[in-house]
Amino acid sequence: MAVIFAGFRGGVAEDTTAPQTARLARRVLLGSASKEEVLAHLESSLWPRTLSAVVNNACNLKCRHCYLQVDHLTEQALTIEEWEKLLCSVSKTGVHLVTLAGKEVFLGSMGRQVLELMARMRRTANGSVLRTGVVTNGTLLAPSRDLLLGSDLSYLDISVDGLPADHDAVRGSGAFDKALPNIRWAASEFAEDFHITCTLQGQNAAKIAEMADFFDRLSVRNLGFGFYHPLPYTDSSLRLDRAQIDAIFNSLAGLENLGLDNLRCVNLDVGMIEPSLFDAFLGSDWFDLDLIRADKSGEVFIGHTLANGLKLNFRFAPFPTSVYLSARITPEGNYLAPADTLDAKHYAAKTLSTARENGFDFARMHAQARTSSRLCELVEEYWTTTAPFLRAPFRAGRRPVTLEKVELALIS
Repeated sequence: MAVIFAGFRGGVAEDTTAPQTARLARRVLLGSASKEEVLAHLESSLWPRTLSAVVNNACNLKCRHCYLQVDHLTEQALTIEEWEKLLCSVSKTGVHLVTLAGKEVFLGSMGRQVLELMARMRRTANGSVLRTGVVTNGTLLAPSRDLLLGSDLSYLDISVDGLPADHDAVRGSGAFDKALPNIRWAASEFAEDFHITCTLQGQNAAKIAEMADFFDRLSVRNLGFGFYHPLPYTDSSLRLDRAQIDAIFNSLAGLENLGLDNLRCVNLDVGMIEPSLFDAFLGSDWFDLDLIRADKSGEVFIGHTLANGLKLNFRFAPFPTSVYLSARITPEGNYLAPADTLDAKHYAAKTLSTARENGFDFARMHAQARTSSRLCELVEEYWTTTAPFLRAPFRAGRRPVTLEKVELALIS
């Protein structure tokens, strides 16, 4: 999706046990998958694989591209006792990963308390337990280093918008210097489980190779890029036009000319929120229908290995993820589909269910969400807007691949 709401959830990894997901993605792009077939595939997922838990509504930065501009919560924020009831309930379901996010996780005490709760749940569990990830702006985590090290995290993700000057231009003067010591520490302590995630926008879009080189020198192994999605209350001057998006895809080939010592993987999220973005990807040299594989997130990706060994992955979702693959819980316990996480001003109207009205029973929350009118609206919006675009014949620049070729590739 165009705005990454849970970082890259620990990276992009192939799920070799689910070839049907990649097969369906190919057929959707070729226009041969039916609505009923796609819905049956989605509904076969009983639980979201990833749950993003937004633990607060406060931040120490004022980012020009931030979509989480919520003036007032719809009701009182959850207490730590309520979070405990809810997350204990989540742990009894098939959710794979809970990502702690916020405006800023480490502003105030709630983020630490929830992280301590998750760590305690992992230590005392007898069976399988929830994996935990953390997304932060990196400026306030120093006092929580010991807690992070003792929490058995699946990943730690720090949001950085490029080179120091570009980062500060978007997030505020001095923001990069505040995060830098924690970036160095995280790169050393978490290694493969540490990620830098950057939102590509007008300030930094032409500097991907420079960013890769810069973060390589900071010993970062994983670098992720999402794309800015403007909203009425975010900075429109950061908007990327089609020429800039095309230039981004063209510039990626230059990554293989870098002499890298640490950087191993660059991930790009090219999902469906911005049609011109996905259209640009389809027309780029990076798109190849035969290379589509299933990701463990339940989405799909296309992966390339460059001449210098750098892995370059493009993750996307050619069908509506709804709450079947991922979902969000807001600070007050509202349950949202990923497509509705962007426009924070309208969370109240788009809430699928709430924690309090369901007694903090996540199974009840999820069941109510799956039968909600809003979820039906999201699926119909997909079929009336996104699906016709995907079903269109491959235009100039797209590689003409037949379904027969795809099926032969899958068999082999």
